[in-house]
Amino acid sequence: MWLPLQHNLRSAVWYDGTVTPSGAHRSPHGWTRSNGTSVGVASCVECVRNAEEGDADTPGVYLVNGSPYGRHQNGYLIHAASATVLIDSGDLHDAETLPEVERNTARWGFRLEQASHLFVTHAHFDHASHAAVLQRRGLKVVCSPETAEALATGEERAVQWTFEPCQADIVVLDGEELTVDGLRVRCLAAPGHCNGLMIYEMTMEAERLWFTSDLLIAQHTHSWVELPWTGAPDFDRPTYNASLARLLKQPSCDHLFPGHGPAAIGGARRLLEMTYTEALLKWR
Repeated sequence: MWLPLQHNLRSAVWYDGTVTPSGAHRSPHGWTRSNGTSVGVASCVECVRNAEEGDADTPGVYLVNGSPYGRHQNGYLIHAASATVLIDSGDLHDAETLPEVERNTARWGFRLEQASHLFVTHAHFDHASHAAVLQRRGLKVVCSPETAEALATGEERAVQWTFEPCQADIVVLDGEELTVDGLRVRCLAAPGHCNGLMIYEMTMEAERLWFTSDLLIAQHTHSWVELPWTGAPDFDRPTYNASLARLLKQPSCDHLFPGHGPAAIGGARRLLEMTYTEALLKWR
């Protein structure tokens, strides 16, 4: 069984950053095990220590950057079959976050160099600016043609920041499929927030996972969604709405992992429908 957003068999990181011991569940009074005993902070610390000392071999989605770590941009490590890959990794305008991503990855028993590929969803600084250094460490950079063009010049098309340029190793088109060490990845173009935004679909245990980046921002209760930032020079409302309409015609995804905010474990289709409705009301 794959573990959504879990870091190994012993622990998981929830969206508020709390480390969850294996076999525990959350209650209004804290964490309790199935036998009713409480889980204290020492147990949480111990399970993190065990993760650092052990080998991470549990298939799953590992959050290595984002709100649990005090940052708003999500970065994911996916470990499945014989594959280990990253999706997005970038700095913020006021923080170089690669050292933090390295520490977060190591906490859960991985090294960045274990990943074979970096899948970049789009060229914005907070998602793509680590591409060059990770490429030097041996990762192959995968992205759309528009993103590849921006990466080649180090051009950050959203806010005119620049970062170290790199040449993409693999340029993918809408509908293209890759297989990385047994992990199937399908590419779904979703322009609008910016040109070249690419969603990556992966399948684990017959469930579809969509890594949607800045297509939408889900709130913690999933009761409402936030439309993406509109400040990029290539943002286009009609294109964005058309992308949502086209995505809703695709086979439904089971789980959705955005570039900012919490993931939707189940209920992904509902979030997409809510986002499309919101976009039609505001941006038609």
